[in-house]
Amino acid sequence: IESLPKTRRILLVHNTLTQKKDIESVFFQYQNDQVFWILCPNSNLYIENKLPEHLISNRNNLQICLGTDSLASNSSLSMLEEMKTLQRVYPSISLEEIIAWSSINGARALGLEDQFGSFEVGKKPGVVLIDHISYPGPMLTTQSRSVRLV
Repeated sequence: IESLPKTRRILLVHNTLTQKKDIESVFFQYQNDQVFWILCPNSNLYIENKLPEHLISNRNNLQICLGTDSLASNSSLSMLEEMKTLQRVYPSISLEEIIAWSSINGARALGLEDQFGSFEVGKKPGVVLIDHISYPGPMLTTQSRSVRLV
């Protein structure tokens, strides 16, 4: 980690072997706004049958993003399926938090937050309708489906 450039965004993907000391080492080397921790839950479960527990337990201090990896290690490229997996395994993570991980945090990680990731004047966010959400919660369900509107 010490050899990575200090002036660039750092995207750390998968992280199933990441320990608390690794997170602390990254914080020692970089400013928090430079480092993005990318979760690909379904790929993690397919490849190693585990998720990055230390990232989840320290998530309030981290910029977490959500991805799908590729079809080589995942049965689909559906962000909604990744979100469902996270809520099934970690029901304490709010849907609002997971949506931020899959939208604005992803845009920030790619340096595109001025164009995408949130509803603001001058931006071009994609709009996805998610149905079959259970309340109170809100929580995704196995019946939840997504439809891209814009």
